[in-house]
Amino acid sequence: MLFFKFLMLLSCLFFSRWFFMRYLYYYSITLFPPSGPVDFWVPFFLVIIIALSLYVSLQCVFTRKIYREWLIFFSFLYLSFLIYLLFLKNIGIRGVEFQLFSWVKDLIYGDPMIVLFNILLFLPLGWFLPLSWKNTILVISSVIGIEWIQYFFYLGIFDLGDVFVNTCGFLIGACINRWLIIRLDIQVSSFLHK
Repeated sequence: MLFFKFLMLLSCLFFSRWFFMRYLYYYSITLFPPSGPVDFWVPFFLVIIIALSLYVSLQCVFTRKIYREWLIFFSFLYLSFLIYLLFLKNIGIRGVEFQLFSWVKDLIYGDPMIVLFNILLFLPLGWFLPLSWKNTILVISSVIGIEWIQYFFYLGIFDLGDVFVNTCGFLIGACINRWLIIRLDIQVSSFLHK
């Protein structure tokens, strides 16, 4: 059993490195510019985080249980990453885009990965908040509030297209939670109470 876990972890690590270098490296250096001549630590930690999340997800699917400590760790990591991307990435930039479907331009003429990342950014919120009209309105209001904060404090561009795409990410995450994760009947336990 221990050998299988080690093999699965090693496979996750190799796959994560390949996936990161193939699809995410360019975006990582735009989000986290290298601080010196060697660009090692940020990609290293991002590959480790991707591998760990893939490993925990696979283990969760196979064993139908997840440890509370992993949930706390990944929630903290997600919230830290969300705060960085929403408030610290574009300091000094200000603009307005009132077209609701401005994301279509990025999808067709620009970089479709930007749209995908905007969807993925709010996907986990759908796992934390159940699907309901109240939570959907709460997410829309929160995203509009974040967009206004970005505009007023020179932290980014107020973009209605981002509001639409982020809300779609929440809705997709909530649907995945309702129709897949809940049906898997995953038990939450703790490392301390094995």
